[in-house]
Amino acid sequence: MSGLAERIKRGFKPRQVEEFIDYYYHRPLAGLLVQLLLPLPFTPNQITIASGVVGLLAGLAIGHAGAGPDYWASIGGGLLLLSILLDCADGQLARVRGIASPAGRILDGLVDFVAPTAVFIGQAFFMVSLGHSVWLVLLVGSLAGGSLLWHAGQFDSAKNRYLHNANPEFDLGGDALLTGDYVERLRVQYAQQGEVFNSLLMWGFNKWWLKAQAKGGSADLGSAAPRAEIEAERQLFRSIFQAAMRAWTWLGFGTHLFLLTVSAWAGLWGGLGVWVAWGVMLGPMNILCGVLLARRQGLDDRFASELAAMRAAEDA
Repeated sequence: MSGLAERIKRGFKPRQVEEFIDYYYHRPLAGLLVQLLLPLPFTPNQITIASGVVGLLAGLAIGHAGAGPDYWASIGGGLLLLSILLDCADGQLARVRGIASPAGRILDGLVDFVAPTAVFIGQAFFMVSLGHSVWLVLLVGSLAGGSLLWHAGQFDSAKNRYLHNANPEFDLGGDALLTGDYVERLRVQYAQQGEVFNSLLMWGFNKWWLKAQAKGGSADLGSAAPRAEIEAERQLFRSIFQAAMRAWTWLGFGTHLFLLTVSAWAGLWGGLGVWVAWGVMLGPMNILCGVLLARRQGLDDRFASELAAMRAAEDA
């Protein structure tokens, strides 16, 4: 059993950047799936696409609960869980096989939009069918969906920066810091190699994700902030940013999708679960995201100051 657990954890990210619900629930289950997939000819990108397709079906099932039996919402919750596990399995499979790549990583990021979008639309149909005001459902659902994108974008930015500075040996597939300049260089490289699909992936990711992150407050952290270059500097970075990074891990896609899964399973008892899930995203999670963003500049300034002092002492 310990051998199986060790093989499963080979595909995990470092604990400091893993969401609690992913590390203890989604990834162990996905790891079992990866063990089944390893001897089969499926590629990580095929698993990514399958995750998006199943996520779309989850939204359709939840929406169908508005016109049919309520248990369709619970079926949608089960499909959403499967979509989440496939989404975890693609990266874990790539890392175990040693074939993680920037294109696969970015394809995974773009497909991540499919499941929550489909589920939010399905839940809106479900809630209206229960008699809730169309305008109230659209307003609250849209704000909750926008909050999800804001939280997940900022978490993703903080995670990539932390990995780059604290765990540079971990291979996400290319540079951990997906800055606009880096992604543009990848786009040009793929175009020169005749890989049109991958080139378009880079363009879309830069335009629709990185720029949205910047508008949400990430400000292209990779190019603007000082970086740790040696182990002593990485230890300094960890000591300053580790607590904030652990707080950020409550704002990733996995946590949001878990809330949506539970709210779908609760569909048998009406729409209360949906209101609660949306309310958590709009309330506590928005507050946490705002607090972390407000504290970030102070942490950046502290790291820059202590890093400069450390380097000055080494040069003296």
